[in-house]
Amino acid sequence: MNNAKNFIKLFIPNFFLPLLRDLRNKVFVTKIKISSLNPYPKNLSSTSKSIYNQLKTLGYARIESKKYKHAAKIVSNDYLSRIDGLKQHNKKQKMERIYGPSDEIGNNIYMLSFLNSHLHAYFFDSNILAGITRFIGVQPVFRQSPMLEDVNFSDTSAHLISLDPAIYAAAFHTDYYRQLNIMLLLTDITEDTTHTEYAVGSNNRNIFKQGNHLAYPESNRLIAEAGYPIHKLTGKKGDVIIIDTSGFHRACYKENTTRRLLSLVINPNYPFLGYGEDLSGTISNKAPDFISNAIR
Repeated sequence: MNNAKNFIKLFIPNFFLPLLRDLRNKVFVTKIKISSLNPYPKNLSSTSKSIYNQLKTLGYARIESKKYKHAAKIVSNDYLSRIDGLKQHNKKQKMERIYGPSDEIGNNIYMLSFLNSHLHAYFFDSNILAGITRFIGVQPVFRQSPMLEDVNFSDTSAHLISLDPAIYAAAFHTDYYRQLNIMLLLTDITEDTTHTEYAVGSNNRNIFKQGNHLAYPESNRLIAEAGYPIHKLTGKKGDVIIIDTSGFHRACYKENTTRRLLSLVINPNYPFLGYGEDLSGTISNKAPDFISNAIR
């Protein structure tokens, strides 16, 4: 080993060493981290086991806890109160509007910060992250910062969606392999309000045969052929719904209703067909460390 290091120092100028280290990290270090992390942690909590089992059998998981309801209250107090004009802007709690103030169908999306100390316990909740890690089998990373979704679907929007439902995610589609969306509900969601529909078990399809990122109308054909049952994902304020978006899902808009939720998007910590430049959205190289520490 020492001879190899001396050979590198002798024949490769120091100028290239940082570049070689970067290449090594991109190619090899991920595998080392994955193997050392042990994606099948022992002594899973009952909540983590429930998340794993639901994701495996259904493709989505619904969990309830007082601490998640508390997190929903914090989001309402720190952010929704500002949106509703009930509270003044707080510079320490960053909130950047990235979509809106209202698009043609009523979507408003805000990008929040992981640095909000009030929500740190929720962002890096060990029960949720351990269940997800057990499910995907590798160390996960956050794809992007937390997103606050404020959907106010008006009665004039139905016509726009009917023209091209795929544009507004109103047609069945998939995202990327084992990309999970963790949704903290900030309002009650029922079948009569805007909600998500999910083709149960479709996340376990053969993606190598059918493809990774699928859209309408191919998605409808595959759902019909496989006979996947369609579930409506509803819940109470403070519930957490986790969706494996490699399964078929769509937004089911209901006129004159409001849906508010906090969304965290997680990807496996390795490149996969279909990700491409999307992996650059990882919030920082520290995110995997936060998660691995949380589940050890």
